[in-house]
Amino acid sequence: MRVLLFGASGQVGREIVRCAAPAGAEIIAVDRARIDLADDARIAPVIKGAYPDVIINASGYTAV
Repeated sequence: MRVLLFGASGQVGREIVRCAAPAGAEIIAVDRARIDLADDARIAPVIKGAYPDVIINASGYTAV
């Protein structure tokens, strides 16, 4: 299973990578350094390029 994970560098994202990879999932980990989720035009190409079975959005904004 190919999993596209947004928010990979955060606390939740790191735990998903830690738990899912040994279970046999192929994790395509994306963090803010690679894509800013506020930029709509950049999201679709990342999804199309990864061709995931599942998308997990573990990103969050903490400076509220």
